[in-house]
Amino acid sequence: MEIQLFNPLSRASISLPSQTIFMGDENENSIMHYWYVNKVVISSNPPNCIVMAIYSCYRKLAFAKPGDHVWSEIRLDNTVGTGFSDITYFNGDFFIAKCTGQLLVCDFSGIDLVATEFAPSPPGVADEARYLLYLVDLGGELCMVFRYFDVIETISNISLKTRSFEVCKLDMNTRTWKRMDSLGDWSLFVGNNYTFSVRDFGCTDCRSSCIYFTHDYCQCSDQISGNDTGIYNYKGGEIQALPVLQDLYSVLRPPLWITPQLS
Repeated sequence: MEIQLFNPLSRASISLPSQTIFMGDENENSIMHYWYVNKVVISSNPPNCIVMAIYSCYRKLAFAKPGDHVWSEIRLDNTVGTGFSDITYFNGDFFIAKCTGQLLVCDFSGIDLVATEFAPSPPGVADEARYLLYLVDLGGELCMVFRYFDVIETISNISLKTRSFEVCKLDMNTRTWKRMDSLGDWSLFVGNNYTFSVRDFGCTDCRSSCIYFTHDYCQCSDQISGNDTGIYNYKGGEIQALPVLQDLYSVLRPPLWITPQLS
Protein backbone atom coordinates (compact mmCIF):
# COMPACT_ATOMS: atom_id res chain seq x y z
CA MET A 1 0.00 0.00 0.00
CA GLU A 2 1.35 3.40 -1.03
CA ILE A 3 1.60 6.25 1.49
CA GLN A 4 1.35 9.92 0.54
CA LEU A 5 1.16 13.33 2.17
CA PHE A 6 -2.10 14.75 0.80
CA ASN A 7 -3.49 18.28 1.05
CA PRO A 8 -7.30 17.92 0.87
CA LEU A 9 -7.74 21.59 -0.09
CA SER A 10 -5.10 22.04 -2.80
CA ARG A 11 -5.18 18.33 -3.78
CA ALA A 12 -1.36 18.31 -3.85
CA SER A 13 0.36 15.07 -2.82
CA ILE A 14 3.91 13.95 -1.99
CA SER A 15 4.97 10.32 -2.03
CA LEU A 16 6.49 8.65 1.01
CA PRO A 17 7.97 5.15 1.36
CA SER A 18 5.28 2.50 1.03
CA GLN A 19 3.75 0.58 3.89
CA THR A 20 5.59 -2.58 2.90
CA ILE A 21 8.89 -0.89 3.85
CA PHE A 22 7.88 -0.56 7.50
CA MET A 23 9.67 -2.83 9.94
CA GLY A 24 7.00 -5.25 11.13
CA ASP A 25 5.43 -8.63 10.74
CA GLU A 26 1.91 -7.63 9.71
CA ASN A 27 0.82 -8.81 6.29
CA GLU A 28 -0.03 -6.01 3.87
CA ASN A 29 -2.73 -8.14 2.30
CA SER A 30 -4.51 -8.67 5.61
CA ILE A 31 -7.21 -6.41 7.02
CA MET A 32 -4.57 -4.95 9.36
CA HIS A 33 -3.33 -2.60 6.64
CA TYR A 34 -6.40 -0.38 7.13
CA TRP A 35 -5.07 0.88 10.49
CA TYR A 36 -1.41 -0.11 10.22
CA VAL A 37 -0.28 3.53 10.37
CA ASN A 38 -1.77 5.06 13.50
CA LYS A 39 -0.40 8.60 13.35
CA VAL A 40 1.78 10.77 11.10
CA VAL A 41 3.27 14.16 12.06
CA ILE A 42 5.46 16.48 9.97
CA SER A 43 8.10 18.92 11.23
CA SER A 44 7.31 21.71 8.75
CA ASN A 45 5.55 22.34 5.47
CA PRO A 46 6.54 19.83 2.75
CA PRO A 47 8.71 19.05 0.92
CA ASN A 48 11.54 20.08 3.29
CA CYS A 49 10.31 18.20 6.32
CA ILE A 50 10.75 15.13 8.48
CA VAL A 51 7.79 12.77 8.75
CA MET A 52 7.39 10.72 11.92
CA ALA A 53 4.91 7.87 12.24
CA ILE A 54 3.42 5.57 14.87
CA TYR A 55 2.78 2.27 13.13
CA SER A 56 1.71 -1.36 13.65
CA CYS A 57 -0.51 -2.80 16.36
CA TYR A 58 2.54 -2.58 18.67
CA ARG A 59 2.64 1.21 18.12
CA LYS A 60 6.28 1.53 17.07
CA LEU A 61 8.15 4.60 15.74
CA ALA A 62 9.71 5.33 12.35
CA PHE A 63 10.59 8.38 10.27
CA ALA A 64 11.23 9.36 6.66
CA LYS A 65 11.70 12.38 4.42
CA PRO A 66 9.97 13.05 1.10
CA GLY A 67 12.07 11.29 -1.51
CA ASP A 68 13.26 8.52 0.83
CA HIS A 69 12.71 4.95 -0.32
CA VAL A 70 12.50 3.37 3.13
CA TRP A 71 11.18 4.19 6.60
CA SER A 72 14.01 4.43 9.14
CA GLU A 73 13.81 3.09 12.64
CA ILE A 74 13.98 5.46 15.60
CA ARG A 75 16.41 4.06 18.10
CA LEU A 76 15.25 3.98 21.71
CA ASP A 77 17.49 4.26 24.74
CA ASN A 78 17.67 1.36 27.18
CA THR A 79 14.93 2.76 29.44
CA VAL A 80 12.29 3.15 26.74
CA GLY A 81 10.01 0.45 25.33
CA THR A 82 7.42 0.56 22.56
CA GLY A 83 3.77 1.51 22.88
CA PHE A 84 3.40 5.13 21.77
CA SER A 85 0.22 7.18 21.82
CA ASP A 86 0.91 10.55 20.19
CA ILE A 87 3.55 12.76 18.53
CA THR A 88 3.86 16.52 18.22
CA TYR A 89 6.48 18.87 16.80
CA PHE A 90 7.04 21.57 19.43
CA ASN A 91 9.69 24.31 19.55
CA GLY A 92 11.91 22.55 17.01
CA ASP A 93 11.75 19.05 18.50
CA PHE A 94 9.61 15.94 18.11
CA PHE A 95 7.98 15.01 21.42
CA ILE A 96 6.42 11.58 21.80
CA ALA A 97 3.99 10.37 24.45
CA LYS A 98 4.00 6.76 25.54
CA CYS A 99 0.68 5.09 26.25
CA THR A 100 1.68 5.10 29.94
CA GLY A 101 2.19 8.89 29.99
CA GLN A 102 5.98 9.24 29.82
CA LEU A 103 7.20 11.97 27.49
CA LEU A 104 10.12 11.37 25.10
CA VAL A 105 12.13 13.75 22.92
CA CYS A 106 14.00 12.89 19.73
CA ASP A 107 17.68 13.74 19.41
CA PHE A 108 18.83 14.63 15.88
CA SER A 109 22.44 15.44 16.81
CA GLY A 110 23.89 12.00 15.99
CA ILE A 111 23.87 9.78 12.94
CA ASP A 112 20.83 7.86 14.17
CA LEU A 113 17.62 9.41 15.47
CA VAL A 114 17.35 8.52 19.17
CA ALA A 115 14.31 8.93 21.47
CA THR A 116 15.06 9.45 25.16
CA GLU A 117 12.84 10.14 28.15
CA PHE A 118 12.26 13.85 28.75
CA ALA A 119 9.65 13.85 31.55
CA PRO A 120 7.88 11.23 33.69
CA SER A 121 4.17 10.57 33.58
CA PRO A 122 1.94 13.18 35.22
CA PRO A 123 1.00 12.20 38.80
CA GLY A 124 -2.08 10.03 39.12
CA VAL A 125 -2.07 8.63 35.59
CA ALA A 126 -1.61 5.05 36.79
CA ASP A 127 -4.80 5.38 38.88
CA GLU A 128 -6.98 5.40 35.76
CA ALA A 129 -6.67 2.47 33.37
CA ARG A 130 -9.06 3.56 30.63
CA TYR A 131 -7.81 6.61 28.81
CA LEU A 132 -6.33 7.95 25.60
CA LEU A 133 -3.77 10.74 25.59
CA TYR A 134 -2.74 13.49 23.22
CA LEU A 135 0.00 16.13 23.02
CA VAL A 136 -0.86 19.72 22.13
CA ASP A 137 0.68 23.19 21.97
CA LEU A 138 -1.63 25.32 24.10
CA GLY A 139 -0.59 28.95 23.75
CA GLY A 140 3.12 28.08 23.66
CA GLU A 141 2.89 25.52 26.47
CA LEU A 142 3.33 21.80 25.85
CA CYS A 143 0.35 19.98 27.35
CA MET A 144 -0.76 16.37 27.69
CA VAL A 145 -4.49 15.75 27.35
CA PHE A 146 -6.06 12.69 28.97
CA ARG A 147 -9.37 11.42 27.64
CA TYR A 148 -11.12 9.08 30.07
CA PHE A 149 -13.83 6.75 28.83
CA ASP A 150 -16.32 4.16 30.03
CA VAL A 151 -16.94 0.75 28.53
CA ILE A 152 -20.59 0.18 27.63
CA GLU A 153 -21.63 -3.43 27.09
CA THR A 154 -24.76 -4.58 25.31
CA ILE A 155 -25.91 -7.98 24.11
CA SER A 156 -24.49 -7.42 20.64
CA ASN A 157 -21.66 -4.95 21.13
CA ILE A 158 -19.03 -3.41 23.39
CA SER A 159 -18.55 0.32 22.86
CA LEU A 160 -16.51 3.09 24.45
CA LYS A 161 -17.90 6.45 25.57
CA THR A 162 -15.92 9.51 26.61
CA ARG A 163 -16.53 10.50 30.24
CA SER A 164 -14.16 13.40 30.95
CA PHE A 165 -10.86 15.10 30.09
CA GLU A 166 -7.84 16.24 32.05
CA VAL A 167 -5.13 18.61 30.79
CA CYS A 168 -1.63 18.74 32.30
CA LYS A 169 0.88 21.50 31.47
CA LEU A 170 4.61 20.76 31.36
CA ASP A 171 7.21 23.00 32.99
CA MET A 172 10.04 22.68 30.46
CA ASN A 173 12.68 23.70 33.03
CA THR A 174 11.76 21.37 35.91
CA ARG A 175 10.16 18.77 33.59
CA THR A 176 7.20 18.43 35.93
CA TRP A 177 3.48 18.48 35.20
CA LYS A 178 0.71 20.64 36.64
CA ARG A 179 -2.98 19.99 36.17
CA MET A 180 -4.88 22.86 34.55
CA ASP A 181 -8.14 23.87 36.23
CA SER A 182 -9.23 25.97 33.27
CA LEU A 183 -8.33 26.41 29.61
CA GLY A 184 -9.00 30.15 29.81
CA ASP A 185 -10.02 31.55 26.44
CA TRP A 186 -8.62 28.56 24.56
CA SER A 187 -10.44 25.65 22.94
CA LEU A 188 -8.91 22.26 22.15
CA PHE A 189 -9.65 19.98 19.21
CA VAL A 190 -8.53 16.39 19.78
CA GLY A 191 -8.51 13.35 17.55
CA ASN A 192 -6.31 10.66 16.13
CA ASN A 193 -5.32 12.67 13.07
CA TYR A 194 -4.65 16.06 14.67
CA THR A 195 -4.81 17.83 18.04
CA PHE A 196 -4.58 21.61 18.19
CA SER A 197 -5.69 24.68 20.14
CA VAL A 198 -7.69 27.74 19.06
CA ARG A 199 -7.92 31.00 20.99
CA ASP A 200 -11.29 32.70 21.30
CA PHE A 201 -10.99 36.27 20.00
CA GLY A 202 -14.75 36.66 19.81
CA CYS A 203 -14.83 36.24 16.03
CA THR A 204 -15.38 32.47 15.79
CA ASP A 205 -18.02 30.02 16.93
CA CYS A 206 -15.52 28.07 19.06
CA ARG A 207 -16.45 27.84 22.72
CA SER A 208 -13.68 28.84 25.08
CA SER A 209 -12.48 26.36 27.73
CA CYS A 210 -14.07 23.51 25.79
CA ILE A 211 -12.63 20.38 24.18
CA TYR A 212 -14.00 19.23 20.82
CA PHE A 213 -13.41 15.53 20.21
CA THR A 214 -14.03 12.92 17.54
CA HIS A 215 -14.33 9.17 17.82
CA ASP A 216 -10.81 7.81 18.34
CA TYR A 217 -10.85 4.15 19.28
CA CYS A 218 -9.77 0.90 17.68
CA GLN A 219 -11.21 0.78 14.18
CA CYS A 220 -11.44 -3.00 14.27
CA SER A 221 -14.26 -2.89 16.85
CA ASP A 222 -17.88 -3.44 15.89
CA GLN A 223 -18.80 0.09 16.92
CA ILE A 224 -19.25 2.50 14.01
CA SER A 225 -16.56 5.18 14.07
CA GLY A 226 -17.90 8.64 14.75
CA ASN A 227 -20.35 7.66 17.49
CA ASP A 228 -18.22 9.05 20.32
CA THR A 229 -17.99 12.71 19.33
CA GLY A 230 -18.86 15.77 21.34
CA ILE A 231 -17.95 19.05 23.02
CA TYR A 232 -16.65 18.79 26.60
CA ASN A 233 -16.98 21.79 28.92
CA TYR A 234 -13.70 21.75 30.83
CA LYS A 235 -15.03 23.85 33.72
CA GLY A 236 -18.40 22.21 34.26
CA GLY A 237 -17.72 18.71 32.95
CA GLU A 238 -20.79 18.57 30.70
CA ILE A 239 -20.70 16.95 27.27
CA GLN A 240 -22.83 18.20 24.39
CA ALA A 241 -23.34 16.62 21.00
CA LEU A 242 -21.02 17.66 18.18
CA PRO A 243 -23.08 18.67 15.12
CA VAL A 244 -21.72 16.09 12.68
CA LEU A 245 -23.82 14.75 9.83
CA GLN A 246 -24.53 11.03 9.83
CA ASP A 247 -23.06 10.61 6.34
CA LEU A 248 -19.64 11.67 7.68
CA TYR A 249 -19.44 8.57 9.87
CA SER A 250 -17.17 5.79 8.66
CA VAL A 251 -16.61 2.22 9.74
CA LEU A 252 -12.87 2.67 9.19
CA ARG A 253 -12.08 6.33 9.85
CA PRO A 254 -13.66 9.08 11.99
CA PRO A 255 -14.15 12.66 10.78
CA LEU A 256 -10.89 14.63 10.45
CA TRP A 257 -10.04 18.05 11.83
CA ILE A 258 -8.83 20.44 9.11
CA THR A 259 -7.36 23.90 9.83
CA PRO A 260 -7.14 25.86 6.57
CA GLN A 261 -4.94 28.96 6.46
CA LEU A 262 -7.18 31.92 5.77
CA SER A 263 -5.80 35.17 4.38
